[in-house]
Amino acid sequence: MKKREKKPLIKTPGIAEEKVYRSPRGYARTVAQIVKREREQPSLFNASGLLSLEETHRTAITRNAAALGTYLFQLLKSEEETITVRNLTALAELFNTTNSEIKLYLLALGGFTYPVVTLKEDSLNLSVEQLFKIQIRYGKKTLDRYKRGELTEAGTSLLKVLVNEAPSEIQITPNRTFLEGLTGKGQGYTLLKQDKYVKLSLQLTDIGYKLQEYSSTQPRSHKIKEPGLINALSLAAQVKKQGAPRIRSTIHKALEELKKHGYFSEYSYEEATGLYKWICSGQYIQHGKLIATSTEPGKE
Repeated sequence: MKKREKKPLIKTPGIAEEKVYRSPRGYARTVAQIVKREREQPSLFNASGLLSLEETHRTAITRNAAALGTYLFQLLKSEEETITVRNLTALAELFNTTNSEIKLYLLALGGFTYPVVTLKEDSLNLSVEQLFKIQIRYGKKTLDRYKRGELTEAGTSLLKVLVNEAPSEIQITPNRTFLEGLTGKGQGYTLLKQDKYVKLSLQLTDIGYKLQEYSSTQPRSHKIKEPGLINALSLAAQVKKQGAPRIRSTIHKALEELKKHGYFSEYSYEEATGLYKWICSGQYIQHGKLIATSTEPGKE
């Protein structure tokens, strides 16, 4: 794997520098499609209250778990391929939740496979893969209790956790296609504002988040016809169930939501042509030359 080179940020006199980090466009495109409401997804728990699932494939993930995945790329050091997490409390504080809930987000990210779409200039690849490979390590006291049979395991065949036990270290390795994107290969990467981008994600509705993730993979000024946007956000099933007018109204509310938060500086919809247009403000993403290009279905 080619090492990612650290490049100095361009400083503007008199303006405080905002730190940015690379986030793979392939990950953003994937979660833009698979994020769904929590009630639409299978439960993480069985009747006894412990997670123990044989089925490891899913087609949906929660917004918060997906947002944690985006944040993990902020923690990835420039010349490494694995993230080391030793403090779940810091993550829990950022996400305004508990350590136990962060474990469930990690379990969603590493304990299941999801449909991953890889778009390139001359090819389309459809696959089913883990978003991250995760290893959870525990200390000697936990090891001794485990040997005595005092602890309970929960999880899937891809990732196990010990119930009510604090890990000493968690090793997280992103999917190979996402790592390639961070080097500028494949689908490439975008530059997100540290903390700020993910903090916005946690305030959005599910459809607002999906639109945030998709738009982050595009140039600052973008236009796309409605069928293309429906495809990019994987809303075809909802259109069939609820009807196009209702989903269109939901998309318009998401556009307004993002404008209200300052993510979009402006947006429009041409009813005659079904064309959406928007311009990102630059408050949450550092726009510049697009790193890697691809063909977008429905793009004008």
